[in-house]
Amino acid sequence: MRLVTYSPGPQLSRFVEIIWIVNGVPGYNREMVLPNGAIEVIFNFGSYHKLVDKTNHERFQVFRDCWIAGLQEDSIVIEASRESNLLGIRFRPGGAYPFLHLPVFELTNRVIECEKLFGGWLSELRDHLFEAKSDDEKIRLIEAALLRRIDPRRIDPLIEYLLTELRSKNREKSIRQLSCSADISNKHLITRMRKTVGTSPKLLARIFRFQSVISLVKDCVEVNWTQVAHHCGYYDQAHMIREFHLFSNATPRDYLKHRDEDENHIIVD
Repeated sequence: MRLVTYSPGPQLSRFVEIIWIVNGVPGYNREMVLPNGAIEVIFNFGSYHKLVDKTNHERFQVFRDCWIAGLQEDSIVIEASRESNLLGIRFRPGGAYPFLHLPVFELTNRVIECEKLFGGWLSELRDHLFEAKSDDEKIRLIEAALLRRIDPRRIDPLIEYLLTELRSKNREKSIRQLSCSADISNKHLITRMRKTVGTSPKLLARIFRFQSVISLVKDCVEVNWTQVAHHCGYYDQAHMIREFHLFSNATPRDYLKHRDEDENHIIVD
């Protein structure tokens, strides 16, 4: 498998974390994708892909051309039928809202074929990408399409500030503290976050903390998990292990053994 990632240009880096391309035949059947707070648009130019039921692998949904994965509050299991030839846009948390023109909580915990939501825009873009002669040309096409699509009226500086707070060492602030610092009510804060990001501030803070563990051990073979738990803001190692299992259905040690080249994926079988 070949995984290549591209950083978007400065006009888009505020909204888009990476654009990625995957080609090749995986050496495994299924992999688990861990929650990261992001929304992704995925274009497929190869064989179809499956979203597999975690409790019964005989049950699945098939995705063929282009789909959008909303913010996931739990892990999901995916499977490539044969070879993979994918291109994905991974938005930053809250970054998809100015482009998708809908309350993003409608996508939360869902994976949906794009033609059911944004047929004209994304189907046309996929056609252009299919005809592109190089990866660089594909990246230019995506960036140009996103810049045409963005709606500046849907950029919310308050939400950007709150996301920065949740990512920082202040992620343990209560919702009341965050709403007071933003001078809005708790209810309004939660509603606004769900509309623009896709989930509540409290759950997003937990996902960010979980992801801080993933980032910290990215290049590690041996890990002192007690130190990791302390560094990432957990009460203790046991607290970290419980949270890790809730989001990944795996222990931290099992994660190290079975993680994929993309550190946010775990090989299932």
